[in-house]
Amino acid sequence: MRCEQCRHWKPEQDWAWETITVGDCKRIPSREELRNEPFEGEGARARSDYDDWDDVEAIERDAAEKAKAWTYDASSYISGLTTKPDFGCVLFEAKSDAP
Repeated sequence: MRCEQCRHWKPEQDWAWETITVGDCKRIPSREELRNEPFEGEGARARSDYDDWDDVEAIERDAAEKAKAWTYDASSYISGLTTKPDFGCVLFEAKSDAP
């Protein structure tokens, strides 16, 4: 149950140190992705569609309670969880043999 065996782990293609292998975990969302997901997609109501901001905060809180983890970056520009291939976690899902 190592990252390199997980369907959510993608080898990093733009890594300056070619002597080690690392990748990004696509299963752990950023804080912004976690907060925005309930308000995006087909049929979702935008934050601005709610009259009561307490409703928006409750939806965000519910999303956080369902999440196992998320990443945070102070700039709110980009964040990620970078791991070495032998790292493992409880969110592991085996890669399928199908292409």
